[in-house]
Amino acid sequence: MVFPPVQRYFVLPRLGNETLSLNLYQANIFEKKKEYYLDFEETRVTLNLSLPLSGKTRIYLYLPFVYVSGGFMDGFIDGFHRLFGFPDGGRGKVPYGRVSYFLLRENLKGRGPYVGEPELFFTYGKDFQIILGGKIPIKRDGFRSGKPWGFMGGGMRKKIGKVRLRLSMGIAKGEGQFFTSRLEGSWRRLELGLLLRTSPYKEAELSHPATAVFLSIRVGKGLKMGFVEDLAPYDTSADFTLYLSLSR
Repeated sequence: MVFPPVQRYFVLPRLGNETLSLNLYQANIFEKKKEYYLDFEETRVTLNLSLPLSGKTRIYLYLPFVYVSGGFMDGFIDGFHRLFGFPDGGRGKVPYGRVSYFLLRENLKGRGPYVGEPELFFTYGKDFQIILGGKIPIKRDGFRSGKPWGFMGGGMRKKIGKVRLRLSMGIAKGEGQFFTSRLEGSWRRLELGLLLRTSPYKEAELSHPATAVFLSIRVGKGLKMGFVEDLAPYDTSADFTLYLSLSR
């Protein structure tokens, strides 16, 4: 079984040239199936440090801090679904603001705050990059896997007129394995993106490939805000994530 829920991989910060950035994510997770029942929100603050080692080589350290709660987005998301006639998956039939995490006979009650598992990456290249890295295990408790994960992939970027495009993809392997990719385009203050990945889960109800779209806007120097919307079916990925990024 793979822990924690893989919504983390939808909001992995871009491997850019910022030396220091602080990212705040508020992710809402609700999914009810035979094999699992997830209903909570995850607040994640990630400190990202990026340092050049040479002209083409860079090192990245991501250090996350996490808190799990009932949150505040249930009512907003449920109202949005009703307004446009979207299915709610049963969200409107349970109380808002609950913390419930039952996954394949494991009932997880810890909320934090706690330190998430750090991630370390190396990149080589400029317009074409080789990306190597992984997750450093700390403890197995449901929200931390306690297992090492490795990542190997690549990326490329290109400018067409005033539009900047970036494509990155790779394979993550540890207690399970999945392919993940990210395509993004930026124009002036706007950034749009598409995220695709396979599932690390093998159980039938969990083993869905996942698709998400994101949109962000730069509201000031080094300040961006945006959202990530996951498209059904889910495999424990977040329904909806708000994020705020401050970098220099």
